[in-house]
Amino acid sequence: MKTCSKCQAQLEVQDQDRDFYNKISPVFNGQKYQIPEPNFCPDCRMQRRLAFRNERSLYRRKCDATSATIISIYSPDKPYKVYQNNYWWGDAWDPMKYGREFDFNRSFTEQFAKLWIEVPMPARTSDEPTMENSEYCNEAGGLKDCYLCFEGALSERCYYSRGIIRCFDCLDCLNCCDCQASYALVECQNCAFCRYIFDCKTCDNCYFCADCSGCSNCFNSVNSRNKKYCFNNVQLTKEEYADRVQKTFGENSYPILLQNFLHYKSSQFTRPFHLINTENCS
Repeated sequence: MKTCSKCQAQLEVQDQDRDFYNKISPVFNGQKYQIPEPNFCPDCRMQRRLAFRNERSLYRRKCDATSATIISIYSPDKPYKVYQNNYWWGDAWDPMKYGREFDFNRSFTEQFAKLWIEVPMPARTSDEPTMENSEYCNEAGGLKDCYLCFEGALSERCYYSRGIIRCFDCLDCLNCCDCQASYALVECQNCAFCRYIFDCKTCDNCYFCADCSGCSNCFNSVNSRNKKYCFNNVQLTKEEYADRVQKTFGENSYPILLQNFLHYKSSQFTRPFHLINTENCS
């Protein structure tokens, strides 16, 4: 048993791991370059692999081609050449001139690091021709009037969200598609006028719900299907439901309601995973 060089956690390297490293170690010109055993635990290795990826931090800097002020995922103190997106996608510069022969007397990482610094980078990884009034977004395409949205597509008037697709007028949402006029949704599909709902589909005017489908006007409900006017998974009349919701909002703030809902949610049964039309997968 080894110890992680970074966090000091226990790190086990099994014989089958060593066999795998030996199997995939590359051979160049008859010489085998053995891949060494890891000195970091899996969590620390993942952090190192993702350390280069900047998705949500944006900076103002100058375009190295046009000197225009741009919004970029690269801060001004970084050594990379950065071009504004429209220029980077254009024909005013020739990317082929940066090609070079590989030197087998030097390490790959050394040569790749130098190439990475010399080749111009796009300011943001977004499909610029499809973006409208959405300069402060990254990893996105087809956005209009959006602000601080990442990994999104085909959405309008959305803010502070990630992983949204075909969403409109949504705020603080994560991994949602076909949703509109909603706030604080997580992993939801085809929902509208909802707040604080998780893993829900085709829901309307629902508050503080989880794993609900086809529901309308439900509050603090979990695992409901095709329900209407339910509060704490209890069926009410339309009038009873309206009175109960009005009283609840009058007596509690949103942070307290969210805390109470998460406590209630933890007392209910939860599906181990969410899969659709999936066969023989683990």
